Amino acid sequence: MNNPTRIYCSSCGAILDFEINREYIFCKYCGSKNRLEHEAMRTNINVGNINITAKTDLDNLVSYTKYLIGTQQYGKADEVLSAIMLSGCDDYRVYICKTMIDLNTGNDRSLFYAMEKLKSLVYTQHDNEITHAIEELMAYKGYEGITVLHVATFNEKYDIVKFCVEHGSDVNAICWAAEVTPISIMFMPLPEDFQKIDGTTFRDKNTVKIIRNYLMNHGATDKWRISHDLF
Repeated sequence: MNNPTRIYCSSCGAILDFEINREYIFCKYCGSKNRLEHEAMRTNINVGNINITAKTDLDNLVSYTKYLIGTQQYGKADEVLSAIMLSGCDDYRVYICKTMIDLNTGNDRSLFYAMEKLKSLVYTQHDNEITHAIEELMAYKGYEGITVLHVATFNEKYDIVKFCVEHGSDVNAICWAAEVTPISIMFMPLPEDFQKIDGTTFRDKNTVKIIRNYLMNHGATDKWRISHDLF
C-alpha cells in the first residue's frame, strides 16, 4: 500500500481537510486555494486515521462514507450517499452504507428501501462479493445494538426477516439495555401516535405469529416468555 499523502496549505502551512475528487482544496484557516497537482494526491489522502487509496471516484466515496459512519458523522455520510445515488449509481456498497446509517438514525423507511435494493441485486447478479457484504451487514449493530433483523421484525416485514436469516442474522441478537431480541421487540407496547412504515398503528396478529414461529424454527428463543393473547 502506498503511503498516504498529507496535504498542507501553500500559504499558511495548515493541514488541509480531505475533499472528494477535487482539483483544488481551500484552506479553512486562511482561505487559500491549493491545487492538487496529480492524481495520486486526489486518491491517496489521509483522513484522520483512515488511509484512502482507492483508484476510482466511487471507491473513494464509499471509503469516505465508511469513515464518516465510523466516526458517527451520520448526517454527512448520508449527504455523500445521496449525491452518489442522484448520479445514478446502483452499487451494492451504497445500500450497505445506507442501511448502516439508518440503523443508527432510526430511518426505517429508508432502511427498507436499501434492503429491497440489496435483495434485488443478490437475486439478479448472483455475485459472491455482494452476498458476503450482506452477511457482514447482518452482523452489524447500530444504535444500542439494534440489527436489521430487529427492525424487520418490529415492522412485521416477513420477507426481509427471511432474507436476514438466510444471510446469517443472529436470531437471538439483543439490543438496548433491556436486552430486546428480534422476537420480543414485536411485543413492545406502541405509543398511541406511533405508526409503522405501512401506516398502521397496531400489530397484525397473524403476521407476528408467523414471524415468531419462523424465528423459533431457526433457533430463536422466546427469552422473555411473554404471555400474549396472540397465542
